[in-house]
Amino acid sequence: MSFFRLLLGVALLISGAACRKQAVASPEALAREAVGRILVTKIPAGATKVEYSGAAMMTRVEDVRFECSEADFKAFWTGSPKLSEAMPFESLAGIPSSLAKLLDTKWTAGGGTLFCHIEAGRVGSGQVAVTIKTTFESDR
Repeated sequence: MSFFRLLLGVALLISGAACRKQAVASPEALAREAVGRILVTKIPAGATKVEYSGAAMMTRVEDVRFECSEADFKAFWTGSPKLSEAMPFESLAGIPSSLAKLLDTKWTAGGGTLFCHIEAGRVGSGQVAVTIKTTFESDR
């Protein structure tokens, strides 16, 4: 009987540890991590309304949205080797007056292909809304 109780106690201890809540990162932290990993740059420190959504099954889909100043947007774009290579900032026709597509591109990354769609547009005096939509498809 005591062996059974010991076994039951160990099982409950293990299941309790497995059920403990794990720390969940904030949407802003997830957005900042995703941009750093995908675009090899940082979301501007002064960015506001930072949002993130993501899901993974056969592919990994991540969407990031934030607002920043026009100067911060230019620094964000030029600070990313991936964005600068795909389209130099000087090649953009300017920041649209409303949300519009700026870039649709793809590149090889980590054993697959990453598709990247970026939209941006003015949302107020000197502010720019930025939306980044990515899909990663593994070669495996």
